[in-house]
Order: sequence, then C-alpha cells, then structure tokens
Amino acid sequence: MYKFITNLLDKMGNWFGIVFKIILPAIIMYRPIRLTAFTFYVYGALISGNVTAFNDLGKISIYVLYIVLLCMLFLAPKSASVFEFVMVPYYLINLIILSTAEYFELNVAGLEEALVPYVRMAPVVILFIAFKVFFYFFIKVNRNKLEEDRLKKFDDKYVD
Repeated sequence: MYKFITNLLDKMGNWFGIVFKIILPAIIMYRPIRLTAFTFYVYGALISGNVTAFNDLGKISIYVLYIVLLCMLFLAPKSASVFEFVMVPYYLINLIILSTAEYFELNVAGLEEALVPYVRMAPVVILFIAFKVFFYFFIKVNRNKLEEDRLKKFDDKYVD
C-alpha cells in the first residue's frame, strides 16, 4: 500500500496538489455549500413565515460561501480542509433533518424534489472526506519514511 501511494504521488508530481487540493474540493463542495445556503432560506422561512424575505439571502450566501472556499483553496489549503470538515457534517445533518421534515411537521412545499440532487451527492461527499482522512493518517504514520525517500531522491539527483 505504501509503495502504491508513493508511486502515485511521484507520477502525479505537482498535479496531485492541483487536482486533489483545488479542483476536486471545488467541485465536490458545491452541493454542501448550496445546501447550507438552502438551509438559511428554509429555516428563515420557517421561523419568520415569510418565504420571500430569505430568498435573496440564500442566493447571496451561496456566492459568498463559494468565493470563500475558492480563496481558501488557493491561499490557505489547510484552512480550506477545516472549512470542508465543518461544512460536510452540517450538510449531512441538515440533509437528514430536511429529508425527515414531514416527521417534524415542517411543511415546506416541494422539499423532497429539491433535495434529490443533494441526496445523490451525499455518497460522493462522504467518500471524499473519507479519503481525505485516510490520506491525512497515511502521511502522519509514514512521515519519516516519506522524508527519507524524499531526501534520498534529492541526494541521488544532485550529488554526482
């Protein structure tokens, strides 16, 4: 397993960071951000009773949260990971709450149809976070081996 992952990292080179740290999170986190904004709208409408008052807030919050995520992906990737680890549980919890809204007597018309794309994306989001956690622990456990391999490659390349 160690050799497979290190060979994959070596072959990908700089593309690993571009693909797995910027592009993939930007694509996968789109639905959790939209659901977060959707929950602002739904919960605000349920609390106030005025559906139109929170429509613009939901649209603006989608753009603000997505811009924040994109800036963090480029400027502070570790902070973006924290953002992702906060957004995903919020996404999953609210997905469960909104999916079971009829049991809590929350009457929101058309809610089931609106949640279909979010439910379909949930396994992908869970898989993404699982691989992110796996990769974090892989790096943590094999830190010394990875450093030795990196130094050996550096020495082989520049010491001649």
